[in-house]
Amino acid sequence: MTVNVNLVQWASDRDPAVNRARLAELEPGADLVVLPEAFARDFGPQDDDLSAYAEPLDGPFGTAVEAAAERLGSTVVAGMFEETGETPYNTLLVRGDAVADYRKIHLYDSFGYRESDRLSGGPLEPVTFPLAGLTFGLMTCYDLRFP
Repeated sequence: MTVNVNLVQWASDRDPAVNRARLAELEPGADLVVLPEAFARDFGPQDDDLSAYAEPLDGPFGTAVEAAAERLGSTVVAGMFEETGETPYNTLLVRGDAVADYRKIHLYDSFGYRESDRLSGGPLEPVTFPLAGLTFGLMTCYDLRFP
């Protein structure tokens, strides 16, 4: 099996509208397009209240990711802060030929930084999705320390 993957290393802006607009810059040709953690809106300073920038999965960012996947004919993975009514999740959206939602499990609480002060950890269960005859697993950032 061959899967053409486009790993996009763009720094996200603190303005969500800028990040949504950048999705239009993605070019077709990949089966899977992977954008960074928190691409919908940069984390910003440690005192930023991320719940102010959290959205439902079908909000403006999720809708823009879905539209980009359709335009590209690809599956797109992109990070966002998901609205929970309380402390948001750091969520990866998968939209396109595959659909999944992964909430970061292992929050980075180390070296004076406490991600758990700003975000909630997701359920302790793996999230996978099938694409082109393969199965892909999702994790983000600090999760990679705990496969």
